[in-house]
Amino acid sequence: AWDRSGRFTSINGQVLPTFSGTSAGRPERWRVVHAGVRRKMKVQLKRLAARAENLDYRPQSGAERRRFVERHCTGSPLPVFSVALDGLTRKRVREQTTTYLHPGYREDLLVVFPAPGVYCILDDELAARPAVDIPAQGPQLLGYAKVDAGLDVHPNRLAEHVKSELLQAARQHMPARVRPRVVQDLEDGLSLTAFVDRPDIGAAELTGHQTLGFRYLYVSPDPTSLKVQHEIGEVGRDLGGKLALLNARPYDPQRIDRTLTLGDVEEWLLTSFHNDHPFHIHINPFQIISIKDPSGKELSGSGHGPYAGLAGEWKDTLMVEDKHVIRVRTRYQRYSGDFVLHCHILDHEDKGMMQNVRIIVPEG
Repeated sequence: AWDRSGRFTSINGQVLPTFSGTSAGRPERWRVVHAGVRRKMKVQLKRLAARAENLDYRPQSGAERRRFVERHCTGSPLPVFSVALDGLTRKRVREQTTTYLHPGYREDLLVVFPAPGVYCILDDELAARPAVDIPAQGPQLLGYAKVDAGLDVHPNRLAEHVKSELLQAARQHMPARVRPRVVQDLEDGLSLTAFVDRPDIGAAELTGHQTLGFRYLYVSPDPTSLKVQHEIGEVGRDLGGKLALLNARPYDPQRIDRTLTLGDVEEWLLTSFHNDHPFHIHINPFQIISIKDPSGKELSGSGHGPYAGLAGEWKDTLMVEDKHVIRVRTRYQRYSGDFVLHCHILDHEDKGMMQNVRIIVPEG
């Protein structure tokens, strides 16, 4: 349906824009927001072949898009360097060739182009697997970056170049009282701990637990139609010891689903009983403790994939893939009152995958 619609993913409101004004070897900060409704994305940068630099490419079909990308956007993906997730500084700079984005995700990247030329901005998600409810189509060209001459850097030395540039900037711009620590952290594997204002949450600090599960429920009050109910509930165990959804209901704007206490620190268990859903909570971000697939394999450590490198990091939006079990920890600080949590696939939210949360002050 997406292929036939003639629509394309836009960047800053434009279809296939060309970004200019940068030069080779110059670090830029790219603040990336997934402002879409449901599509998953795997953003990559690849060099455009010189033979295609003067082409005015405007794809007319999915097949044409695939042919152009496969022929002209060649080579290995360019490394980029992630420094923040959902506006929250990472513990250290993470080098990656793919930036995984789901609805509601934000990520801050340091981007350095190694040489002048034109680079393709790609979404490679559809080459590997379909988006939610959308069949696989192949990689999509999102736009271009036109890079002027500057300081050429070998692609294998981009990390070294970024470290050198950050150290130079720190020595020049950081206030004297924090400069030694910032420089020492950067020299220690590009650590950013001086900029992280949330201490880790250890098990000894916990005062309680929460559980949350997403589910579609197919109901047919009318034998001639099939209705899908979107709901959120708590997570427990069935008689066989397997995870089960309890007390699940669609959203009711008049109902408070969770009452929490200011000053508490809790661990949340998140899972989905049908399909993938990006969990988003307002006000209080969370620290990622563990992300396990249905077989129990840990996914948030080193390696590759949408969850790699997330252990210990802070976010406020996180994709909960089907049958995965995620544990996060959070503090309820500074704010008392009402807000919401919801699935960030917006039609799922609108159909009931949302809850009201209330934080109250401690008794007395």
